[in-house]
Amino acid sequence: MESLLEKTLWNNTLYDYGQFAILLLLGCLLVRLVKQLVLIRLQAWREKSHTLFDLATQKRLEQSLGPLLYFGIFDLSIRKLELHPFLDRSLHFFGLALATVLGVRLLNTAMEFVIRYHWLQRTVDESREKTIRAILPALKVVIGGMGLAFFLDNLGVSVTAVITGFGVTGVAVALGAQAILGDLFSYFAIIFDRPFEVGDNIAIDNIQGSVERIGIKTTRIRSQTGEEIILANKDLTNSRLRNYRRMERRNIQYRFGVSYDTPREQVARIPSLVREILEAIAVARVRVDRVHFVAYGDFSFIFEAFFQVEDGRNEVALDVQQELNLRLLQAFEEKGIRIAYPTQAVHLYRKSGEAG
Repeated sequence: MESLLEKTLWNNTLYDYGQFAILLLLGCLLVRLVKQLVLIRLQAWREKSHTLFDLATQKRLEQSLGPLLYFGIFDLSIRKLELHPFLDRSLHFFGLALATVLGVRLLNTAMEFVIRYHWLQRTVDESREKTIRAILPALKVVIGGMGLAFFLDNLGVSVTAVITGFGVTGVAVALGAQAILGDLFSYFAIIFDRPFEVGDNIAIDNIQGSVERIGIKTTRIRSQTGEEIILANKDLTNSRLRNYRRMERRNIQYRFGVSYDTPREQVARIPSLVREILEAIAVARVRVDRVHFVAYGDFSFIFEAFFQVEDGRNEVALDVQQELNLRLLQAFEEKGIRIAYPTQAVHLYRKSGEAG
């Protein structure tokens, strides 16, 4: 039996061929088992979470990762054999090409899933879908170029000079298009960091409006007066920006004055009256922090109220203030309290000795 296993065929013994066959068989079985376990987990995750990891993405991963794993097992197993130099070089070339193609496909699939998951996990809108379709080809070209450089470098081809040439050209282009590239990088910062999204109501400096479109170079905002304002993305990322849509509540400072001829008893009653009115408003949930008589004004007693509207929308806060104004006006009319308005009193003094 030992003599049979020691027989040589094409520079390898039967024992070597047996090792190759056993390793290949066990490796293929292991890959198949792992694939089944992973597929079962992915399917369960997809059905439970309803994420953007759909069946098409799973199929693309299988078509890339499966052959790559099988070839890896074959490459590890074939190392047990001593091959003819031409066959060894051919297998090396074929394996390197296959690994490069499958690796690029795998990276493209993973990159597309990560981008879609990051951008579309909360909302799926047409503008984002168009943006993704626009930038994916460029990113795939970059990954393809990296794969080609990896392939040539492993074949012994020097790609340093080519990469250096591209680097010098890239620096020259970057210097010539610095403003455009600044807006482009700001666009990616907006997309990935999400300081605002389409539909958000934002304010930057003295500009306030609703975001209508986020472009590669500019963002378009519809102002409250109706005109479209176009801002460079770099201006948005370099400025202090307020996003009103993400407010969970609004803090409101409310001031008003009543006439100086209001009796002291009614002045003392006004803070509790304002509190009762605020707590009875049904437009939105209102939490009153404080109501006080805070100052003597030029022509009125000044009262100040701080309260929170448990809704971030500006229109709801305005509805609450309108309801407060109307109810407060009605209560003052019923109690005979006059809301102050600008007045000016002229006092005339008679000097002693003058005739009346």
